[in-house]
Amino acid sequence: MRFVGFDPGGEEQFGWCVIEGTTRPLSLVQSGRVSDAAAAVDAVLQVVGVPSRIDGTGIDSPLFWAPSGRRRVDWIVREAIKSAGAPNAGGTVQQVNSLRGACITQGVVAAHLLRREVPGVRITEAHPKALLWLIKIASTHRRVLDVSMEHLVEFVSCQVAGLSEHERDAALGAVAAWAMASVAAGWRDIAVEDPDAVVPIPPVEYWMPIEASPNNTLHLTSGGKVAAARR
Repeated sequence: MRFVGFDPGGEEQFGWCVIEGTTRPLSLVQSGRVSDAAAAVDAVLQVVGVPSRIDGTGIDSPLFWAPSGRRRVDWIVREAIKSAGAPNAGGTVQQVNSLRGACITQGVVAAHLLRREVPGVRITEAHPKALLWLIKIASTHRRVLDVSMEHLVEFVSCQVAGLSEHERDAALGAVAAWAMASVAAGWRDIAVEDPDAVVPIPPVEYWMPIEASPNNTLHLTSGGKVAAARR
């Protein structure tokens, strides 16, 4: 199986990654940095070929909005990483209305361009920096900024040394896509928590290793789509 990750950013800061496999650790095929969504999608298509089979894509960008401006999924992820020990949960998982332009617009553009070339490809929103706390790679003793691909060997096998932070985050987005496609144990689609959301490029999902108990208490784990409700 083949998975793609995108980490939208500005000039030379848009990370992309292609990984493959069915079980962890997945194998990194190729990754890189470009300056915009069009170049990132083109780079991926050059690796996977056209016509392409992509089993899932993870994009580090908000892919849906709540009419009120406050998404419940952001609260859920903030509370989860706070429980995992993140010292600045509010700064890691910000309100959509406070994010920078490239993070918001380029993620949606990438989703649109990829779906145009690979109709029906499943797409999940991803939050790599929060994910690092949830999979216990980031900790009070290891900052997110200090995490390299060497620390992710349980999830992605990489033979290339010195990948950038943007490529690392794109790889984590691809891992989220793998979890979505394989329905990985302990992961779930938290996008269902915002059933009234506005979705520019439907359908999208948001898979994270977060479980909720019946009384709404969040539990971390190691380890349905919202499209119909949103159309």
